[in-house]
Amino acid sequence: VLEESISTYKERPRTEWVTEYPGMIVLQGSQTYWTQEVEHAISTGGSAGLRDYLQVMLKQLDGLVQIVRGKMTRLTGKTMGALITVDVHARDVIEKMCDDGIHDIGAFEWVSQLRYYWEEYGVMSCPIEATNRNELCVRQVQCCFP
Repeated sequence: VLEESISTYKERPRTEWVTEYPGMIVLQGSQTYWTQEVEHAISTGGSAGLRDYLQVMLKQLDGLVQIVRGKMTRLTGKTMGALITVDVHARDVIEKMCDDGIHDIGAFEWVSQLRYYWEEYGVMSCPIEATNRNELCVRQVQCCFP
């Protein structure tokens, strides 16, 4: 289910995507794209790219607020509560990184965050044999938790 959610994230508006999957899948998929989008913003635009991405994050938060203000199931409400908490923290992290002028993905302020990566199975966990699967890896500083 996680693989499906990650592959469909860019195919529809985020406000629809977050209501179509179980809560943990939404949280993991969202964090995976947050990591990817932050690293892309820094790599292509430095601190200015990061500041531009902060505006994207604010729009995403506004979209979640609109969901919460409307009719939703109890389960969607629980997912939104958790996702908004994570997204607000992520916004605060990016605001601080902008204020600090971070312009490199190797900066401690970035690598010290929990970063989620969807990558080929075994890149970090060293499988005995090759597979055609992907896995979610969570990294912080120089550690990886497959």
